Amino acid sequence: EAASIGAVMTYPRGPQPLRHVLEFRSEKQGFSLRDERIENEKPVYTKPSYYYHYSHGRPTLYTAAGERELPRDTIEPDKSILAQKRDSDAYPELFYLTSLYEKISIYREWTFGRKTIFREPQKADMRNDRLEEDFSNLGLFLNRLRGIPKTKNAILEGLRELYEEFCDFDIKVEGGTVQVFFTEGDFVIPATRLSDGTLRYLCLLAILCDPAPPPLVCIEEPELGLHPDILPKVADRLVDASQRTQLIVTTHSDILVDAMSERPEAVIICEKHSGQTTMERLNKKMLSAWLQQYRLGELWTRGELGGTRW
Repeated sequence: EAASIGAVMTYPRGPQPLRHVLEFRSEKQGFSLRDERIENEKPVYTKPSYYYHYSHGRPTLYTAAGERELPRDTIEPDKSILAQKRDSDAYPELFYLTSLYEKISIYREWTFGRKTIFREPQKADMRNDRLEEDFSNLGLFLNRLRGIPKTKNAILEGLRELYEEFCDFDIKVEGGTVQVFFTEGDFVIPATRLSDGTLRYLCLLAILCDPAPPPLVCIEEPELGLHPDILPKVADRLVDASQRTQLIVTTHSDILVDAMSERPEAVIICEKHSGQTTMERLNKKMLSAWLQQYRLGELWTRGELGGTRW
């Protein structure tokens, strides 16, 4: 059985927003596209205005020069057309959507151990304008951020909240590699000797203190690997970062949920019923009486909001 997902994006260069719809199904331990549409949000004269349409195995592009059906064997069925056609002049609508999607950052690969990518010396020839989703350029990204006094001070403040004897961090580029070092009193400690939780927290600070973040940042379970005592500070920084970008955060931490007590409508409860996932946004008005006595995290753990096993 097929699943579908759609999104509507503003399109300043066109007459109206763009709608992108994907329909896909599981196939041979992967997935294949059954339908993909890129069109104007609203139909013109009762007919949709397509820029691309893949239906019943027939891929068709619509450009200023007219409609062009593509040979089926030239389109990979497990990839969106956006990953296959990137000509900004020939397909401006497709190129625009691709550019938007590429600006989204999703941080979900929180690995631990002595061989993690943000612990070892990293390559010195990577980008420094945005933190990669696997943290493979953490040193270079921090090196850029420490050149911004306000941002560096915010990171230092956050690290001292974790460990008050922390003094500074440094980035060294040697032999074509980059490595992060911490200073504690008279000791200089390389990232290879830092705890998993400390490095994880440093990554979160790099994400949340970025003065020019991507327009959409997704973080999966930021509480993993961190001491519970530092989670209220993480919550504060999540709220602060949400003033500069749109944040989507998944969590199982009542402490982080507590941070949303003043705006419960920012919380969406996910549950599974009869094999289907449901999502429901909390209603501040309906919870107002409860919130006079309890924090939002308390209500969740008491089972009043859903999203619990029982």
